[in-house]
Amino acid sequence: MLCNQVSLLLLYEVTKNPVYLARVEKRWKDLITGGYVNPAGGILEKCRVVFERDEGCAIADWFRLNLALGKVTGNPRYWAMAERTLHNHFLQNQHPNGGFGHRYVLTDSDEVYGFEKRNYESTWCCTFHGELGFTQLRDHLIERAGDVLTCNFPLEFTAKDEVGSITSLHQLPWKDSHVVRQRIALTGKATRVRVRHPHWADQVIARSGWGKALELESKDGWHTTKEPVTEVLFVYTGDIYAEDRHCQRLPDGPKDGKPFVIGYGPKLFAAQGDSAKTPAWPTTLNELEAQGLKPLSSATRNKPCCFVMGCGE
Repeated sequence: MLCNQVSLLLLYEVTKNPVYLARVEKRWKDLITGGYVNPAGGILEKCRVVFERDEGCAIADWFRLNLALGKVTGNPRYWAMAERTLHNHFLQNQHPNGGFGHRYVLTDSDEVYGFEKRNYESTWCCTFHGELGFTQLRDHLIERAGDVLTCNFPLEFTAKDEVGSITSLHQLPWKDSHVVRQRIALTGKATRVRVRHPHWADQVIARSGWGKALELESKDGWHTTKEPVTEVLFVYTGDIYAEDRHCQRLPDGPKDGKPFVIGYGPKLFAAQGDSAKTPAWPTTLNELEAQGLKPLSSATRNKPCCFVMGCGE
């Protein structure tokens, strides 16, 4: 089904018939609102809301679909979902040896709220799909149009195109509010650089290679340097945030008695085990760590963990 959605996008690119795109965008919305996509950005085997396990193939195809939608529409919400999937559920499905397969999940009557310990590699399909996911990501890191170079993700990478090489590196934050500091260096001629405003960032600011503030032109969820540059530092500022189980931000914080997730940057926080106690709100990174809540990472691949607060208690 997910591959067919990508096929519809290919038809739209060739024919420009809006009916094809409308079908895909409706299916995307239905998957989100229907609970088929969990807060970690993943989808289960057989595309069910409640099932015992996920599938590397399905997650990679969902990731691919969001990359394709981002490219075709330019809408930041699709890049944001691709980023969510990559940093959370995609990582939890991957095995320490690099392969992909089936991660058994924790579910209630609504949808997934965490991951079980069991994780089995499927070398006949999922491992190939997972590697394809990385290939698709590589092909969507940058885009160049006229005098503007777009970097779709605040990731570390080195890439080359017809103009020159592009290197993106992270620098250590020197303030708690600096969630990510992305330095982009270019070879060849100076170019205006464009980045996305991530869903987890409150503000995006830019500095020159010498630390001078750079003016940005902001439109439709994207920020572009007003002048061409060969080196630029983008600082993505933000704080801890809460979302509901359908990936929607809760600007006033969690509501009493309602399950929610906690994020900082592109990563969700999870507690080890099959339940996560609801922390006091507002909270801090130190307070979350003291309660055993940590960002989903490679360290939790083979451990049971819960990322929806208030479930399984």
